[in-house]
Amino acid sequence: MPPGELWHVFGMESRSGYGQDPFSLSILERGDCPSDIMPSTPKWLPPRPLHSSRISSTFQSNQSTMSKRKNQKQARKSSEPSVIIWYEHISKAGGTTFCALANSNMRKSSVPKYHCMPRKGKLMDGRVGSWSNEELVEFINENEFKIVANEWDPFDVDKLQLSGRDLYGDNNSSKRQQSESNLQTSLLFVTTLRDPADRLLSSYSFFSENSEHCVPSSPLGLR
Repeated sequence: MPPGELWHVFGMESRSGYGQDPFSLSILERGDCPSDIMPSTPKWLPPRPLHSSRISSTFQSNQSTMSKRKNQKQARKSSEPSVIIWYEHISKAGGTTFCALANSNMRKSSVPKYHCMPRKGKLMDGRVGSWSNEELVEFINENEFKIVANEWDPFDVDKLQLSGRDLYGDNNSSKRQQSESNLQTSLLFVTTLRDPADRLLSSYSFFSENSEHCVPSSPLGLR
């Protein structure tokens, strides 16, 4: 397709238009999943990650069980497998909103206070993305948190082992890793995406307000 036609395909003539809507954005913005509504799975939609349905179902079940128990001490005694949300926070892509939703829908004691980022020593943001799997499992076993967020470190593909798979979807090495560490904890991976232009504006606004060395040079702060 000639690059010039993309303008019309994506409906760039209007802020509210979707054009031909090749990525089903209108469905996504309604809060629905395209694969649940469309007669056939969109070609661009990646396959469902290995074990994700089981892990997400377990997480929902655990949260429902915890809400019915009188206190957190009772919830700790559960013998059910533990599932923790790993939120891969892409900067300026809705992380504050996502963490607020976590606080609204989960026990307060289950959510790290500083933007869903767990502490480490004196650091409010313990940089969980730099932790080894062994460190993460130990932390989870010693604390009540059911969500952690990583923003500043590259995603470590070894974390996929804690959901029973690797980068290519294979689960052989993951099973061996879980067996060796006697692991009863799985990670449920979540992220949020945002329009790149909105991310750019949000990033500029944030850093211009929080840095004495950054002064807007135009109404949008763009050069």
